[in-house]
Amino acid sequence: APRVYIANLMTQPGETTDYSLARHLRAIQNHVKPRIVDYVVANRQRISPAVRRRYRRQGASQVTVDAGGLRKLRVELLLGNLLEEHEKIRHHSARLARLLLDEFPPRAAKK
Repeated sequence: APRVYIANLMTQPGETTDYSLARHLRAIQNHVKPRIVDYVVANRQRISPAVRRRYRRQGASQVTVDAGGLRKLRVELLLGNLLEEHEKIRHHSARLARLLLDEFPPRAAKK
């Protein structure tokens, strides 16, 4: 089965401040094992300037997708418009589900 990492949308102050997507994945690999992930799903939308400023005041920023760094980690990058912007930034669950189902269609159940 493919091993998929759904990337964070935002950094966390004091934990992942200014981490790129590749740096997030390297941190996971350092705690688990290399090659634990086959695919990385990431958002490609920019957050609005007003929301970006609000998060910046809290010490958080949008995770940058560094495709070159991910290639070095030998993972496949799957990008989508996955941002849902309300009071807080979240993944848009329907778009995320559609991306995953398109990429990894369910297998027919064996009888």
